[in-house]
Amino acid sequence: MKMGKSELELLKIWMSEKFEKAEQASTNQNKKMDSLINKLDTYETNLFDVIVVTSKLESENLKLREENTMMKAQINQIDARTRSSNLRFFNIPEDSTKTPIENLREYIKSDLKVNEVNLDSARKIVTKVASLSTKHSHIIGRFRSTHDATIVRSAAFSRPKGSKGSVEEDLPQDWAQTRKDAYTTHVKPAKLQGKKIRWVGDNLYINDQKINLQKKRNDQGLDIDCEPSPGGSSSAVSRSSATALADKQTDKTNKSVKSTLWSLTSRKKSS
Repeated sequence: MKMGKSELELLKIWMSEKFEKAEQASTNQNKKMDSLINKLDTYETNLFDVIVVTSKLESENLKLREENTMMKAQINQIDARTRSSNLRFFNIPEDSTKTPIENLREYIKSDLKVNEVNLDSARKIVTKVASLSTKHSHIIGRFRSTHDATIVRSAAFSRPKGSKGSVEEDLPQDWAQTRKDAYTTHVKPAKLQGKKIRWVGDNLYINDQKINLQKKRNDQGLDIDCEPSPGGSSSAVSRSSATALADKQTDKTNKSVKSTLWSLTSRKKSS
């Protein structure tokens, strides 16, 4: 069936209108797409800024943590020096009518067989054990010199097994806790195996090999489990451990930033 001239004109007009509408719809879609791409670029820029700021804050935080670790080690060193002439005495015989220093002097002379030392002061420390609803006490004695304290401690160490009372160093709280935590995991097994055990501050050496207690305390998984006994101070060891941890965390952050930047670049190229 042939179409007349007027019908062809109407069809052309109809098709032209349809084409214009389709073209307008396509233009609107392109505008929406451009708007979405611009928003995505804005979000990516903001995300990049957040990543940069976060990376900077993490680096600053790691630096502060390292400085805090170093400062804490130095404080413990100073605290240990002030306590170097102190000793803690546990479960010694006590006469309730006498002062702590009188009881301690009598114990040192009669039980430890030490006469020529100068004990300047003594105080009784009472601690309550919540789980047992009981109290335990011990005496801290301060000697005139570190040499006097060493003589008394050596005398207590050389006594026969089962002798009355026990004598321990007066340590900073952190060092005391470190030694307590390490007893079950390291010291006790080493003793049973007849190995040589030595403490230098909060550093443990078994058969002259330094045990990495830091790995047990913070679960950061430092690579070295033990290292030869160094001649340096424990603060230097703590500083090197903190630096290694900070470097490891910084490398991890840098890798994350590089990965994100690569991802953002790839997405922009594909768009």
